[in-house]
Amino acid sequence: MADAVSEAVRTGPERTDLQDVAFGLRQLTDIAAKALSPGINDPTTAVHALSHSAALLCEMVRQDLGPRLLRDDDEQVRAVLRRPDLRDLLDLAVSQPLRYGAAEPAVLTRIAMLLRELSWCSAPDQHPPIAAALARLRSTIDTQNFQATEHMRLTELIALVDEALAGRWTHGRSR
Repeated sequence: MADAVSEAVRTGPERTDLQDVAFGLRQLTDIAAKALSPGINDPTTAVHALSHSAALLCEMVRQDLGPRLLRDDDEQVRAVLRRPDLRDLLDLAVSQPLRYGAAEPAVLTRIAMLLRELSWCSAPDQHPPIAAALARLRSTIDTQNFQATEHMRLTELIALVDEALAGRWTHGRSR
């Protein structure tokens, strides 16, 4: 038994994306958050990182997310492997960029586009976490003092995400 366990377990100095599905997403979010720090102030890099996060999330949403139940031959649950669900992954990808990029329309635009893209490639039962993230985005936008054209553009993007969540694939302007 000890030999079988030794063969099944690998250790190393760092997690890998194969061991932890959220690891790559965490790295992208760290890049976005650091880019939005006052000392760096590089929203272009944050937007680029969010684009990669969107692509990764669209791939992940097609996978079996959430806890994995390991059963014995009699179908009894013997172990539960905690794995992130879509709500966890979306929170990981969006919360910090939303917080640190709240005053930057380009960052908010990319977050809205991320939510729209994710709405397109996810099943309807996966929409509640996307809608919750959209509500946070909407609230953040409402607290900012943007120019009228910026606010209108962001409001249009929010409406496009609402349309995507409703299953209507309207054409809208995008950046």
